[in-house]
Amino acid sequence: MQYIRILIVVTAIISLAGVVLSGCRCQIKHPQTAFCTHNYVIKVMVKRIKENLAENGYKQYLSKNYNQFTVLFRRMPKKIILSRTYKIKILRVFKSSKKFKQGNIKKVMTPGSYKSCGVILKKNRVYILAGDVINTELWIDGCSWVQEFKSLTKQNLIGLSKKYKQNCNCQIKHCTGRNCRHHQENCEFRHEIWGCYRDYGICDHRKHSGSCHWKQNKDFYSCIKKSNRKLRRNKKKRKV
Repeated sequence: MQYIRILIVVTAIISLAGVVLSGCRCQIKHPQTAFCTHNYVIKVMVKRIKENLAENGYKQYLSKNYNQFTVLFRRMPKKIILSRTYKIKILRVFKSSKKFKQGNIKKVMTPGSYKSCGVILKKNRVYILAGDVINTELWIDGCSWVQEFKSLTKQNLIGLSKKYKQNCNCQIKHCTGRNCRHHQENCEFRHEIWGCYRDYGICDHRKHSGSCHWKQNKDFYSCIKKSNRKLRRNKKKRKV
């Protein structure tokens, strides 16, 4: 009976500590896909950060009543952050399912650790956040599009202002090797040169043909050319 009680308590604690023990896995998502699929896309400044902690009483209770678990819980983190709340100021609204206005002060939630898909933002920094509304609360996680605004490229800014929204009927998909064949409704990207597509690619819907293609621009093709050249050099080195 005592063993069952211990097992129940330990199971509860492991569940509580899931923010520390679990993993975060996301598919690669192009900024255009993020724009089209998330509930909101906003430019914000982080004003305040709050850590929402789990209560620590469970640790003291177990170490007092079940000495055999004392060593185990010494290895537990001193604090378990269940979630973080970011107080943000909205600088610009690109997309929203709620009524946001420039200058609004809002709260954005995220899981408490990187392993549980939490996102770490820094105070007084400006970001693009593409996230979802869950039970009237704004949420972001490791699968959201979260990027410091100053790192955005010219093509990212063009996409945010109009191009991403105009082309939401196009799909952007990953492909490899011989599978990289053009499909009319898709724009495809190769993982090894993903950065070029992320930073400079806009998947454009052509009205006259109804097909989707990567929009031609100098930066995009220059990046792909340089990346392919680098890949060929590395391939030759491996053969040697």
